[in-house]
Amino acid sequence: MERRWICRDLTEAVARCRTRNGIGIRCSLHPLAEYAGERGQVDTAYGAYLGAIEAIEEGGANASIAVKLSALGLAFDDGLCRSIFASLLRKAREHEVVVEVDMEGRDMVARTLSITRASAREGHPLTLSLQAYLDRTEEDISAAISEGIAVRVVKGAYLGDTADFRKIQERFKGYAETAASLGGRFLIGTHDPDLISWAEQRFSRQELEFGFLMGLADETKRRLAKEGWQVAEYVPYGEAADAYTYRRERYLDDLIAAGRSPAP
Repeated sequence: MERRWICRDLTEAVARCRTRNGIGIRCSLHPLAEYAGERGQVDTAYGAYLGAIEAIEEGGANASIAVKLSALGLAFDDGLCRSIFASLLRKAREHEVVVEVDMEGRDMVARTLSITRASAREGHPLTLSLQAYLDRTEEDISAAISEGIAVRVVKGAYLGDTADFRKIQERFKGYAETAASLGGRFLIGTHDPDLISWAEQRFSRQELEFGFLMGLADETKRRLAKEGWQVAEYVPYGEAADAYTYRRERYLDDLIAAGRSPAP
């Protein structure tokens, strides 16, 4: 089942990315790691991110890297995380690779936003995911965009302020509208066919990018790309797959329980 959700290693991930590029889909590569508890784990994650940056440049892939700040020490040392992340951003900038910051559990949100905003003020191009199931997201969107950060609105895969499907749908729409009203390009990450259809009608191809996970909505990705929409696929890889795979399978279980299905 894991093979649906992840690539085995960086070589496989880059190869998948280049294939996706060939049909108009860019990728976001993510070496699986999260919630480091000591410096050795941070150094390992940092090395994996550097490897992804170099592979993107060497392979000529249209791709960014997706970073979890907990993998860089945010769970136990804010100062270390800021220092390591700053070094990573300098390397990414040298190689002209955009960094996308994944939002994690609720206890990480304020610190993740703080570090990302501070990094953006240093001139680094960044994308930040913000979660529709949190009450604070309206203000966080404004704060991020004010620093020039590209915002991706997502449902959220951890524990939020609401688990009500309909409420999250409406929040998602409202937060996307907020991002659009503040100008510039923004992104949404969803496999909800209702939200995808709504976004196609509401926004233009120039202002919006659709984001999808590897393993879901392949038909929809291809259709949107063929129709001229900006489309991205999140491509995780590596051995530390348990937590990530659990969240993906729980998502499908929740959909089944709600009597719904993801976009084809």
